Amino acid sequence: MKKTLLAVTVAILGLSACSNLNNKTPQEMVNISVERSLTKDYSYNFEGHARFFLSDKDKGLAPEVAAAAEQKYQNQHNKQVIEAKTADVFSDLEASDVKIEGGLGKKAADFAQKHPVLTQYFQNVQFNMKGAVDLRTEKMEFISEIVNDNKNEYSKMQLPVLFDGKNMTVTVDLPATIPMFLDLFLENKELTKKLAGNGIQFAWKDMDKKEIPLRSTVKAFIKSSHTAYKAIPPSAYKLVDVDEFGKQAGAKYRIDVIWNSENLNIFNNALYRDFDSELTRMQQEDFEEGATEEGYQKVRKFVAMALGQKVEKDTDNESNDFELFEKMFGSPMIESLYLDRKGRMVARRSYLQTNGEEKAVNIEILMQFNRFGKPVFTFHPDQEKVVTFSELVKIFKSRIDIEEDQADDIVSPDTPNVIKEEIIK
Repeated sequence: MKKTLLAVTVAILGLSACSNLNNKTPQEMVNISVERSLTKDYSYNFEGHARFFLSDKDKGLAPEVAAAAEQKYQNQHNKQVIEAKTADVFSDLEASDVKIEGGLGKKAADFAQKHPVLTQYFQNVQFNMKGAVDLRTEKMEFISEIVNDNKNEYSKMQLPVLFDGKNMTVTVDLPATIPMFLDLFLENKELTKKLAGNGIQFAWKDMDKKEIPLRSTVKAFIKSSHTAYKAIPPSAYKLVDVDEFGKQAGAKYRIDVIWNSENLNIFNNALYRDFDSELTRMQQEDFEEGATEEGYQKVRKFVAMALGQKVEKDTDNESNDFELFEKMFGSPMIESLYLDRKGRMVARRSYLQTNGEEKAVNIEILMQFNRFGKPVFTFHPDQEKVVTFSELVKIFKSRIDIEEDQADDIVSPDTPNVIKEEIIK
């Protein structure tokens, strides 16, 4: 009998979480919360939203962090210019081309300031998210929503998605716009009606990469993405006052982590180490049906590359560049973890401020978690009525075949090959 993720994590971590966080260090608080997330708080509902806005530098989400990052990269830029000029007194043109890192974030802030009407428009567009997670039944529901609330216009578009780990399927309930467009050129009207009413389902068994142990990969990654927090040194965690957002979520503690290159390095190394260890254990104890040894190795290599780890025969990756995010955006991301008195994670907040010449762009993602142990799923697709991905592929393939046949009918034997190819296209 196959073990569920819940059974595995309970067996490994145990149910030793403390009843409260009194006299605990910030790192110990996070460790307790991580353990709870895998052994007790494994089912819940969540809701949140993301936003961006332009502000003065001193009135953004993280003015001190952004200012320090701006100064850091400005110093680096000045050093590069001096080195270039020292190397060659005739290299003024080359030196002038030396660009300060963090250019993407800086350019975004300057662009937003230059186009105030465009910026205001997108500040009134909000990305919302909600759903449910239940590791016991291996299901997750994620409903994304884009709301445009501007002068004389309002629109809302949702995309419900249901992940079923036991059946290894992903079911998507498409916005009406997509089936509407498909109805214009697909002959099979029954299928377009079915698609409009029930959505589409992707099943791993229908894909070409069945040698990949996807189910084991997802389980191992979920677990390791939690346990990797334990590797971050105590100095990286900072206990700060709970803000209004945390109070609304029922938090008693707020712990901040700045994801600079050092902390990212430690986290990603631990993430891959824990992932590799968990995947190996699952491979030895419960080899996934349909998977192959080569499939397990492909997964390890892919995850290693994604996390910046050195892989076999990779001589070019001697050192990992964990400053890539900072280099692109000009400032590190900050994560706030909100815990209740027992250590339960009741909210998370990720935010970033990146400075331009005069203004700052701010990005914020807020998430709250509730209904622990009693999650409510709202998307219940009828498995008998959904359109499968293979059905849709067949319909598109038959449509292409029809169009090619029609093109062949109007092509005579004397038609030049170049014209024939254009007609078929």
